[in-house]
Amino acid sequence: MLTPPVQSPAKLKSLFDVDQALHELSWVRHEQRKIDAAIQQEIDKLKGERQSKYQVMINGSESSLAERQSSLQQSLTTWCNHYLDGHLETEPKKRLDLPHGRVGQRTLPLAIECSEGVKPKDVFDKLDRKCGFREKINEIAAKVIGRFTLGMFVEFKPALSMVGLRNAFKAQRVDEKTLNTFGLSVRKESEEIFFDSAEYQTDANSPG
Repeated sequence: MLTPPVQSPAKLKSLFDVDQALHELSWVRHEQRKIDAAIQQEIDKLKGERQSKYQVMINGSESSLAERQSSLQQSLTTWCNHYLDGHLETEPKKRLDLPHGRVGQRTLPLAIECSEGVKPKDVFDKLDRKCGFREKINEIAAKVIGRFTLGMFVEFKPALSMVGLRNAFKAQRVDEKTLNTFGLSVRKESEEIFFDSAEYQTDANSPG
């Protein structure tokens, strides 16, 4: 059983008692974090040990479940890259529905995204340095709702309008180079291969 470093009184009366209680609370939380960390270490260790033991035998070759999953995904991707189009030519849909899942293509629409390593705040900062929009928004908010009761309930928080940027880009009101200067990138419309396996069904009479 853990012994606390201080003994807080059952009823707090003075500031010293309150400080003692805070001291003990700090210690208790510290001990809880230590226990949580130790438990997580045990879980991670157990997962690592079990993962290496979970092997499957395929055509006489043994591999881990993770290795086999990666191999199957690579094989499916390779097949789709080489042969999927030929099968879809005679299909009204862009996917093949099979007994144990489906493979197909889906269209990724044009989108405006933050470039790798860039956060929305970074884009806001660059925009603000260029046009000082934050101050203008605050001024407008103060004029519109600042004097009304609504001002106690509502605050303005600007958010990047990716839809608005996409529409502006499509209408050629902004170009890719300009977007890049603000830390934004254009993901052009493209086709993506996908495959989904169906939920595995076990035999009710099977022992495993």
